[in-house]
Amino acid sequence: LKNTYTDKINKLIDISKNKLVNRFIKLRDVVWNKAMNQIANDCKKHLTAVKVIAGKYRMTNKPPPDSPSSYVELILQPFKSFIDNYSHHVKSFTTIGVYDIEIIEDITKSYIIQIQLLMETVKQMDSALQRRTKLRTITTTTNTMTDSEKISLQVLLDIKAYYNEICKVIDSKYINDIKSYNVLLE
Repeated sequence: LKNTYTDKINKLIDISKNKLVNRFIKLRDVVWNKAMNQIANDCKKHLTAVKVIAGKYRMTNKPPPDSPSSYVELILQPFKSFIDNYSHHVKSFTTIGVYDIEIIEDITKSYIIQIQLLMETVKQMDSALQRRTKLRTITTTTNTMTDSEKISLQVLLDIKAYYNEICKVIDSKYINDIKSYNVLLE
């Protein structure tokens, strides 16, 4: 009788421990997801600078770009800071190469949207400019780049720089797992 009583108490203790552990894991996951969303949102704030590219080259005589925009190195800065400050804590409960790919994937998808919006604006501006040019019947040919070509070149330089920033954050063996970056190159 004494042995069964002890067994029952031990079972109850084990059940209670398991319930507490499961609650802790669920809570940890909720907190983790909120933290990752906040970091991604902090990174995405820098993507608003993509819109500025059109104004930088539209209707100006600026030379073609030869370097990436300054905003690019800021995009992943919040994530880099998180890794620098907390990566030793993260390793204990998440698989390295999974959470970082997910967050980079999320940020890159937003980057794609911003670039698509920019390029759509560029197309609309080109159409409007072509209509005005036809009305004036002015035809000039030059060997210089058009404003649209300068904007496209700037976007390409920025995308390449963004890749370099990604490589600073994640292990190179995971780079091919970021599917949205390949879409960005298209």
